Amino acid sequence: MDIQRISGFLSALEENNNREWFEEHRNEYKSQIEIPFRDFIQSLLDRISEWENTGPLRSADAIFRIYRDIRFSKDKTPYKTHLSAIISPEGRSGMKLPGVYFEMAAGQANLYTGIYQTDPPALKKLRVYIAMNPDEFREIYKDKDFVQYFGEIKGEKSKVIPAEFKEISLIEPLLYNKSFYAVSPISTHRMDSDRLKDEILKRYKIARALNKYLRRAMED
Repeated sequence: MDIQRISGFLSALEENNNREWFEEHRNEYKSQIEIPFRDFIQSLLDRISEWENTGPLRSADAIFRIYRDIRFSKDKTPYKTHLSAIISPEGRSGMKLPGVYFEMAAGQANLYTGIYQTDPPALKKLRVYIAMNPDEFREIYKDKDFVQYFGEIKGEKSKVIPAEFKEISLIEPLLYNKSFYAVSPISTHRMDSDRLKDEILKRYKIARALNKYLRRAMED
């Protein structure tokens, strides 16, 4: 995968986000962008499967389409200006489960970990588990490698939480969160695909503890 070629294409797409331009460059997109990115994601899945059960997941199950859903959006530009995939055993079907999401734009990549979408039953499970295991949770997100590469746990917060969590929230304020995720930025300037793969795998391993913790919470 030629990262600089992909960055150039995505940068040009930002300036020409219309169907006419894209159709003129469709062959380039297919051969130089889509197929190499698919192969790159597959190589990541293959490496991860060596130390984590990813089942029969293939890159086709993990990669998101470049076409935007504009039905309910004021922004009618038809294409995303990034490439993205979810790296977890369930692929795209596991969007509401803890996992790792990779997104690459021009000159910049981001690796997200944790859980971004929750419904009330899932949020209740997460809060109960965190309330019962606050020390383990804090040890994970305060780990020096996690802080170095992912910073802090983010997520939209509730203004109020159920009374049962009020006391423990004084110890663990993240109980107010509606989601629990973190992001690790990666500059891709002058970077080749092997180095990018190594950087993603390094961060993926660091993120495993948080995802395992959140998965246990949702299974209990």
